[in-house]
Amino acid sequence: MAVAIAAAGFLVGCGSADDGDSPEPAESVASEPAAESPEAGDEKDDATVAQENAVASAQSYLEMGGFSKQGLTDQLKFEGYSNADAKYAVAHVDVDWNVQAEIAAKNYMDTQSFSRSGLIEQLEFDGFTAKQAEHGADSVGL
Repeated sequence: MAVAIAAAGFLVGCGSADDGDSPEPAESVASEPAAESPEAGDEKDDATVAQENAVASAQSYLEMGGFSKQGLTDQLKFEGYSNADAKYAVAHVDVDWNVQAEIAAKNYMDTQSFSRSGLIEQLEFDGFTAKQAEHGADSVGL
């Protein structure tokens, strides 16, 4: 079970619904680059304490690396955050999901042997999109 929890924690970023969440915050930031800092401050002011805590937890997990969007959402929910607060946090962290897939792939390869297809399957199981999983496999030379 610990392996499954750890694996789920390492992989986030699956599903079209999750992919749709990322562009919205990025588009609003991109549309007003000069207001980027004040917007971030305003969002924090509008956020609940639970949402702010969820964002802080998400950032801590991302520093460890290897989380997909879905894996990160699941980990936050496992910690007791509501589904809404977990999704808020994932939508409000600055993250490159391809880099997270690279880290997850490296972590797997450091502890186990995988074929290319096996690693891609594992990364997808952990919540990475097919493209992110393929990128992760590419990054470790598979």
